[in-house]
Amino acid sequence: MTLKRLSLLWSWTRLREEEELGSFPAQNWPLSYPCLEDAKLLVELTESEEHTLSQFLERCHALKELSVPRMASMQAIGNTIALLRSKRLPFTLTKLDTHMWTELNEQQWRHLLLALKDTIRSFVAGVNFNIIPTRHFIHEMTKYWSHTLEAVHIYHSHLITSSDIQLILMTCSKLKRFECICYWMLLASESSPHDAIPFPGLKAMVGGEGDDAMADWVCLKLEELKIMFSDARRPSVEEPTLSQQEEWTVRGIKRAYEQLGRLKNMKKLSIGWCSTDSYSKNANLDMSLQSGLGHMKGLTLLKEIELNFIGKVNIGMAEAQWMLDNWPSLRNITGLKRSLRMLEGNAQEPDYFALLRTERPWLAIS
Repeated sequence: MTLKRLSLLWSWTRLREEEELGSFPAQNWPLSYPCLEDAKLLVELTESEEHTLSQFLERCHALKELSVPRMASMQAIGNTIALLRSKRLPFTLTKLDTHMWTELNEQQWRHLLLALKDTIRSFVAGVNFNIIPTRHFIHEMTKYWSHTLEAVHIYHSHLITSSDIQLILMTCSKLKRFECICYWMLLASESSPHDAIPFPGLKAMVGGEGDDAMADWVCLKLEELKIMFSDARRPSVEEPTLSQQEEWTVRGIKRAYEQLGRLKNMKKLSIGWCSTDSYSKNANLDMSLQSGLGHMKGLTLLKEIELNFIGKVNIGMAEAQWMLDNWPSLRNITGLKRSLRMLEGNAQEPDYFALLRTERPWLAIS
């Protein structure tokens, strides 16, 4: 059998093969999977099934990518990590997806980091990512994996802090893809984004002050980035006035544009801005030249840009012409109509839509 990719979706005993159809019960597994490179085990194992995972992995001779199943006990997770660390397995993992694991203790995540420290290139942590203490895990992850990681995806974890995000971007020089997606909890409605409470994004702070200061990113090979920015209080002022905070946030936003502008290989960019403060109407990542958009002129390879939950987009004719002049590869702008409150169909298109469509008919705007 030349199976290369395998997805197990519903039951440990029902396998779906992506390249060629076929299924067989676990007790009749082949003696080996000599060509299997990607195994997505998106199921929950019962206690009676947990021991069979090691039997399956020992049959995989060419495995590179593994999505681990949910397990009923912490001991089973520990046993799996111990197996990965033991070097008994006949393969070398380059991608690990742990989004089905609900929790790791400190010893387990340390062993996991050590098990893959020279081989891991892609890491996924999902909705149930619950590693305590998380900040220590991110610090250790960058310590052991920063020289190999090319892709990091963290989904909907409120335990990830701005400092964690910043540390990844400051240390992982080989990164090509990075996604860190936060939840939004709306107290009112989508038409009132300033009534929303965001989980932490990357704080837009000027470099040089505080633990969250936005020092230079080293991930200059990034091709895909999905991230939320948020404002933050100036660390040297305990209770800043609104004008002080607004000024500080405006400077931080420009710093965010500068960081993005250094990513010359960027092809797909998704950015958002979250703030609940009253001054945010004047201090916002609003995609205007005044706020700092001009710093992103070097992104000549950019094909797609997505705007997420930006409360006030200030794109006009000047910004539209700037995009045409500086982003020659741009094919898709997503989230713009949502930001402009156009989804209800009762808002008139701004004039610059016509300019974009005339100069670049293939450009999709949604």
